[in-house]
Amino acid sequence: MRSHGVLLSLLERTFRERPLLALLETIVRAAVPGAIPGKGVPIGNLTSQWFANLYLDGADHRVKETLRIPGYVRYMDDFLLFADSKARLWGAHDELEAYLSAERGLKLKGQATQLAPCTEGIPFLGMRGVLQAELEV
Repeated sequence: MRSHGVLLSLLERTFRERPLLALLETIVRAAVPGAIPGKGVPIGNLTSQWFANLYLDGADHRVKETLRIPGYVRYMDDFLLFADSKARLWGAHDELEAYLSAERGLKLKGQATQLAPCTEGIPFLGMRGVLQAELEV
């Protein structure tokens, strides 16, 4: 399927050694219980974090270099974008959604997409928090 094919293509651009690529392909194509064949990697494997970073590296560059979003945080497939206007965030959302669909065969989860002031708290990595800081002068 497309997801494994894209990841294996990215790995082939990074590594040249055939035995290593064969091992990585075995890991990538390992069956994930309950998943669609050809998509996803086992979460428990230590390689899953590395594969996520490789798979989404292009999205990171797009957000920072092309869209020029001033604040961006990503861990695996969870990410936050920070900007001064709703219009800029929605524009970045639409462009990032189009990129992820076209280049990686991914779709953003509509129910997980939220646009709100940071003062309302930010749900991230299964938690919700409000960042508060004080400066000592």
